[in-house]
Amino acid sequence: MAEKDDEVAAWASHKDLASAAVKFTNDFLGLRKNGSTTAKLADSDLARLLDIVRAISWVESRHGTGSGSTKPKVDPMQCGNPNDPWWQELTGQTDAADRFIRGGDGTTNLNADELPDAAASTNGFEPKANLNKLGADVNKGHNSAGFAVEHSYYWALPILIHKTNTKAGDKTYQCGGLSRGRLVDGAVRYNGTGDDDYETKIGNALDLFGGLPVLVA
Repeated sequence: MAEKDDEVAAWASHKDLASAAVKFTNDFLGLRKNGSTTAKLADSDLARLLDIVRAISWVESRHGTGSGSTKPKVDPMQCGNPNDPWWQELTGQTDAADRFIRGGDGTTNLNADELPDAAASTNGFEPKANLNKLGADVNKGHNSAGFAVEHSYYWALPILIHKTNTKAGDKTYQCGGLSRGRLVDGAVRYNGTGDDDYETKIGNALDLFGGLPVLVA
């Protein structure tokens, strides 16, 4: 019971921010369901995305590579590790970059290092998540004094969704049916190869708070 209480308390302080990040990313990437180019995600779909974000933030904060005294506090999603390929892609440190295929009318597809400027100029973006807050220390990721929890959620979401959907053989914006299996597989791919037990840990976290209930046809 103590672990469950700890998780509930930890999530209470992050829920609103994480929810805002999910909603922004939904609009920014033009997410669609079941391969459709027109069927937008419903509130119930966004709730399922929020569940997997909640599970990842709990696992990463407790067991992640940044499990020191401060890093989980500012980077609960552990997306800002400067040694990870994602942060290097996002900040333009490497020529190898994921290509984000967006849905919706009037959107353009973007390489990873094009996301920061595009997001910052989009309505609804959280200014505290702007990478310009890190200044010359942007390459340091969550080791930068300017790194904040807003950076963690807003920059974890695009790559989490991209990894989830492309692993299933779809484009970035195509969210399929948002089954538990699909979302957990995406979480494992988000983590990379750093933890062989990651799938089990994510499953345990979901069970801890009753996340990702079985979909009813």
